Amino acid sequence: MDNRAAGLERNAAGYAECLQSVPGDVEVWIEGTAGSGTALGARFEELRDLRNALPDQIRTRVGFCLDTAHLHAVGYDLARVDSVWEEFDRVIGFELLKCLHLNDSRVARGSRVDRHEWIAEGKNRTGAVPPDHAGRAFGRVVKIIETPKAG
Repeated sequence: MDNRAAGLERNAAGYAECLQSVPGDVEVWIEGTAGSGTALGARFEELRDLRNALPDQIRTRVGFCLDTAHLHAVGYDLARVDSVWEEFDRVIGFELLKCLHLNDSRVARGSRVDRHEWIAEGKNRTGAVPPDHAGRAFGRVVKIIETPKAG
């Protein structure tokens, strides 16, 4: 459970098997995690390494979904959102960002705990990313708000 290389290999094999069994252009968008426990995919480098471990012929069918509460939980500073997107672009490539889950967070940055909160009511306070922020084409990125249900 704590062997990152073996975990990446197992996950890549699972994604490869699934994608190879479904012909055509079906894509998988891997969501970045909040980094709790032994979960892989919290840092951009892990997401990149997972995609790079896939066979060439199916790698092009894999993109990414990022959750702003997860990014906050991992420790990315969304108050400096430009630097977060610059890092994502440098490590992975902005063209591979397919979806954003827009959320605030109930927990402190870097806690590695996934607890969504209403946008602008939590610890993140920057849960929404405006279209074409910093000149990037966010208009083509699917956006989903996942705040808690009203009680």
